[in-house]
Amino acid sequence: MSFTVQLPIMIRPSPPRFLNYGDTAHISVVLQNQTDLSVLLHAGLRATNAKLLTSQTNQQAVGYSIVLQPSKRAALIFPLSTIHSGTARFQFIVSTIKKETCAQFDDAIERSLPVFTPATSEAFATYGDICEEEVVLQPVETPKNVIPQFGELSITTSSTALASLTDAIISLYTYPYECTEQLSSRLLGIQALWDVLQAFHCKDLPEVSVLKTKLESDLNTLKGRQYSNGGFGYWTNRNDCYAAPYMSVHVAHCLAVLVNKKVFNVNKNMLNNSLKYLENIESEINQLSYTKYWSNLTRFSLISYALYVRAKHLQYVADEASQLLQLSGFDKLSLEALGWLLIALSTDKNNNKDHIIEIICKHLKGKVSETSETANFITSYGDDGQSVMLHSNQRTDAILLEALLYIDPNSTLCTKLSKGLQAHKVKGAWGSTQENCFALIALDKYFHMKEKDTPDFVADI
Repeated sequence: MSFTVQLPIMIRPSPPRFLNYGDTAHISVVLQNQTDLSVLLHAGLRATNAKLLTSQTNQQAVGYSIVLQPSKRAALIFPLSTIHSGTARFQFIVSTIKKETCAQFDDAIERSLPVFTPATSEAFATYGDICEEEVVLQPVETPKNVIPQFGELSITTSSTALASLTDAIISLYTYPYECTEQLSSRLLGIQALWDVLQAFHCKDLPEVSVLKTKLESDLNTLKGRQYSNGGFGYWTNRNDCYAAPYMSVHVAHCLAVLVNKKVFNVNKNMLNNSLKYLENIESEINQLSYTKYWSNLTRFSLISYALYVRAKHLQYVADEASQLLQLSGFDKLSLEALGWLLIALSTDKNNNKDHIIEIICKHLKGKVSETSETANFITSYGDDGQSVMLHSNQRTDAILLEALLYIDPNSTLCTKLSKGLQAHKVKGAWGSTQENCFALIALDKYFHMKEKDTPDFVADI
């Protein structure tokens, strides 16, 4: 023999999993009559750390009277809003009216849910130059829609504009994916500002020793992706895959910065094989079946990037850069390629390439868009270059800024390009790992040139 026991009225509340501070919610409670009689019910809700939205202010409880037909359900809605962060608790109560024909029934159920603190933050920076006895007053206004009960206003000052670039480093360090381009860009960008990281502690980055261990791990990962010809793949060096030309040149660029900074020990075989790949870049491109679909603009850009990287490795490549310019002409060279060639041409110790440099600079000045404060270049490779070269306008500006700093560091165009480049930051960083690493390289060089004098000033808040 078996018995089935059930309550005459079933209560099923449906609260949300959580609420945020300031949220409004409509909590539903379903009542089910499990008898064969009509029932007159009183149902109510009592809340703590939640405000019931009723016509009466500061009301802590609200209720309904309802007639529930046999074996029927009804949903009651209780609108409310949160009061504080923490935990909100709700008691749902139901009782029947006492009658002679049936026994009185009372029941209740309690639920709680977390109320989270808003976690939105807003960061902004201002920068500029102060000359001699000049005094600058910088007003600070409270952000709109700020919640007074939460958060803080934190103000920091720095004597170098390089400190404003730490958000871009954080973006590179915390980037979740690790293909060859992203690992190389992380190493490039962080190494470019290694001195700044040692001088200015950034709360969102680990200690320098931990950061160094992470970068060493990235370097070892890259070493494992190198092919016998010295090139690198996007993710692997499997036999059924091929070295990607742009990836290979980009890793070599990374190795050049690491060697010059002398923070990490770069494997000699890895370095020599990578340089060998750069020296044979044209034949390496031609060996790949899919490169027959590439435009000359993309091919010459890759060769220009390879010459730039070899120049960073202190190789004399000015003659090769001059020959490439004669072969291609301006029509088949992107603005990025011209920037890379300018740096390659600057390796000429005898100044025999000055006239070529002047021609390139004149051509570039005709391609720049200037305002009274900023400047930028706009260019495109076409469909194949977008995917092969990972092109973007901000990367182009960064490459040309670095090139002009080699050729004419006192040009007002350098200052305008720097301001224009920084104006495109979103939450302190640029839009991709490519943009971040090239922008950090260029701005590091710019600020080291512009901030040669030891600062001597007082900042009062």
